Amino acid sequence: MALFMLQLAHGEDDMVEADAAGRTAAGEIVLERTGGHGGPERIRTYPAEAVTAVFRRGPTDSGTYTWIRQPPEGIWWLLRPPVSTEAGRRPRSPQTAKGEKRRWRRSW
Repeated sequence: MALFMLQLAHGEDDMVEADAAGRTAAGEIVLERTGGHGGPERIRTYPAEAVTAVFRRGPTDSGTYTWIRQPPEGIWWLLRPPVSTEAGRRPRSPQTAKGEKRRWRRSW
């Protein structure tokens, strides 16, 4: 999960926790999470004109966490849901799971 802050055109900020976030070809901003059955589930959708900027909470080069402005297009964050556990062990981190690349089908 990642924490996103969206600056809205009417002057307020909205914070959303999501597994995947990005901008569709039509310009809509879409935030998703993993549903109960493992598939993507939309949390929120914003029209392009309703959002002035998007930030993701993350580490800087120095290691401190701050709000990182996201580019105006493309996928900003994509986290593959955890794989099933082996013999009751905790799932491995998707970033380090047996050298696999992150793969997760998004609904948009």
